[in-house]
Amino acid sequence: MRLFIFIFIFMLISFGEHTVLGMDSDKLQTQKEMNEIAKKEFDKANNELNELYDLLIKYLNAESKKKLISAEKAWIKYRDAHCEAVTYNYQGGSAFYLIKYSCLREITEQRVNVLKSAYQEKLPKQ
Repeated sequence: MRLFIFIFIFMLISFGEHTVLGMDSDKLQTQKEMNEIAKKEFDKANNELNELYDLLIKYLNAESKKKLISAEKAWIKYRDAHCEAVTYNYQGGSAFYLIKYSCLREITEQRVNVLKSAYQEKLPKQ
């Protein structure tokens, strides 16, 4: 976990926080704005995950649905605990929400990729 924080801070310093987070530095002026963008990016990733999950539920048989639901409940606990650990030392700081939502977005995007890979044969061809 410390390695993740170290790498994140190193990237912020090396490349500039706006570049690392995919934000346009000319348009962002405040920490509040950066926090809001990070929240929107997490919401976008979370919506993609929910849409994928809903699609999988439609195509899986009863036992597979049961297993997926169980896995998702465990994954949500993991995601929340992981990001809570990553942000623990930032509580009360101005960058807390930026780091929190960046962590949630990253973990959620990873989960989308894992589900797409694991269930690619169950998903309709696009």
